[in-house]
Amino acid sequence: MRILAVLLAAALSLTLAGCASHAKPLAVSQPPTALSVPQTQVTLPPEQPLDPDALADDQPPAPVARPATAPVPAPLPATPAVTAAARRPAPS
Repeated sequence: MRILAVLLAAALSLTLAGCASHAKPLAVSQPPTALSVPQTQVTLPPEQPLDPDALADDQPPAPVARPATAPVPAPLPATPAVTAAARRPAPS
């Protein structure tokens, strides 16, 4: 088993060494070219006048109506414990 691992490692190292030795050289980076699609030019409309009285809030907020709470229902009566005599016998 150990010989198989050694042979596999040797085969992989030889094949990968061939890829590393024939790798392409790194290209020198060039400045980016101009965009092929011109960017959109936007013109905004002039600002609209704003009346300061329109922002004034003279009235207090309306009170929040809270729903009436429903009464808590009474707890259900406890189920009586089943005694051993009341159980059905196991089928034989």
